Amino acid sequence: MTPEQDLFTQAVAALQANDLVQARDLFSQLLKIDRKNVNYWLWLSAAVETTKERIYCLREVLVMDPNNQEAALGLRMLGEKAPELNAPPPAEPKVIPWKTQLELPVERPKSVQGFRSRIALYVLLAICIIVVSGFGITLAIRSALATPTSAIKRWTITPRPTATETTTILPLTSGPAPLSILLNATFTPTPMYVATPHNRVEAYGAGIRAYNKGDWASAINYFKQVLADEPNDTDVYYHLGDIYRFQGAYTDALTAYQRSLKLDPNFAPGYLGEAQVYLYGPANDTKKALSALQKAVNLDPQLNQAYLELANISLAQDDPGAALEWLANLDTSLPNNSLVELDRAKAYLAESQLDQALNAVLLANQYDRSSLPVYTVWAQILQENGDYQGSIEPLLTVLANAPSDLNSQVLLARAYYETGDTDKALSLVSSCLQTDNKFIDAYLLRADIYLAENNVNAAHDDFESVVRLDYNNFDGNVGLGRVYLAKGQPGPAYNAFDYSNKLAITDTQKATILYWKAMALIGLGDTAPAIREFQAAMAFGNDALPLNLRTDAQNQMNALYTPTPSLTPTKTPVPSKTPTITLTPRRSATTTPPTTPTQSATLTSTPTPRSSATSTPSFTPTVK
Repeated sequence: MTPEQDLFTQAVAALQANDLVQARDLFSQLLKIDRKNVNYWLWLSAAVETTKERIYCLREVLVMDPNNQEAALGLRMLGEKAPELNAPPPAEPKVIPWKTQLELPVERPKSVQGFRSRIALYVLLAICIIVVSGFGITLAIRSALATPTSAIKRWTITPRPTATETTTILPLTSGPAPLSILLNATFTPTPMYVATPHNRVEAYGAGIRAYNKGDWASAINYFKQVLADEPNDTDVYYHLGDIYRFQGAYTDALTAYQRSLKLDPNFAPGYLGEAQVYLYGPANDTKKALSALQKAVNLDPQLNQAYLELANISLAQDDPGAALEWLANLDTSLPNNSLVELDRAKAYLAESQLDQALNAVLLANQYDRSSLPVYTVWAQILQENGDYQGSIEPLLTVLANAPSDLNSQVLLARAYYETGDTDKALSLVSSCLQTDNKFIDAYLLRADIYLAENNVNAAHDDFESVVRLDYNNFDGNVGLGRVYLAKGQPGPAYNAFDYSNKLAITDTQKATILYWKAMALIGLGDTAPAIREFQAAMAFGNDALPLNLRTDAQNQMNALYTPTPSLTPTKTPVPSKTPTITLTPRRSATTTPPTTPTQSATLTSTPTPRSSATSTPSFTPTVK
């Protein structure tokens, strides 16, 4: 069974289970694969919510198949004009001998009766066709149009809407292409948290429908009609706040949310709305957002969107463990959601739990194959796992649909470099910097490439550009230290690494800076402190030190532990006929295993293999 067939099976099963939301989503994905598939449009017509949407689906069927009886029947049932059903083919005419005028009165009743019988049969067949073909659509229409009579309280996580931009996913000649091929990838606004009975039922219902369609102007108009009769409706103010926020009117949004909280201080969504204004509005006040979100989840422990926002804040604060804890609080009955799995993938990636990260991002891709951020994180996970070749295809998928995505361009440039295409990598990353000459990640990558290619001066310029843009950038300051080492200046290198140590946050950063300090100490000839720094770097748990640096650190320690022989040869005792004791050489300042001294030259540290993250400079320290 192909993925498309499997998706169709799931969609039909969801419709049969009366899960119209899931069915709509799945049939929409199928139409992104094949927009001209008549069956997909017919099934979708039974899953949509409104009559207008159902009519649209059926008319699409008739555009592609003007003789489709099911679509024509469905339109008539909805009161729309539609072409007549094809009449059954006429019966073959029967040759009857000429009758005299006297015989006709006798035979006319039989002829009329036979004709009427045929008409009745045709009518009966037509009725059967109508009943059978319309049965499924009728059931779906009744369930979709059923109006709840009691208050509804529901909440599902959906992506925040984008008011100005939609992304059309394009097919690729290679690589994992997302499912959105022909249709625009649409993003549904956050759904109603509550839908309570109102006196102005007609206006309130119209407002909700306009809200769900993203028709903000109409939704505002209808909700204000409701407030004219019911000025103390908490949920209406909340919905207005959402609409203003979606339009970027953050001041009006905050006013509406706070009005809802003034009417009901225990209304959890009001605090969620406040937090989203603080997070995404011009204020950018994370502290206030955290406080509001905490109130929201305390009042409503099943407010999943609040947990998702808390997880995003934790990820932004480099606290992936806290993000995973917030995600663990999500309601277990929550439908499969791409955003949740994407956040899990980011958190696992930050904790270097690559297997869990890969599983999560694959689930996110399964739930929404049109989500471009999923492909970007997928590529990051593959690169972290050393699979640079595998990361190229998802990145090409992103750039085929969002060619101005600079983050994906830099990731692709790194993949090209690591797979041996240095010229292509430099060309792409330089193009990024022409677009944005303040793009720090692009400078860092190009500097790494220059340094690994022994273009030390060019690397120095790029690392200095990073530090000018962000004086306390960890990678930029470490890069300057690496440049000094490559120039044979271990003193300035050690100072740069010592300053970078104050900027280290994660265990990987702390372990990495200890490695580079040790390398600078080797250049200065301080063997014992260098060994201690190497040991401290490797003592971090969970393999915090990158593998290439860990391997080189072990090699460096093995070399440093080897005794430094004296340059003045010593006399070897001449054996005699009687047993003698072989002299053991005097130990150096560094404790080393006993060995037979021989003359040797200085020890040379071997640079580690090329790495995009860190490149060991080439120099020859003398161990004293």
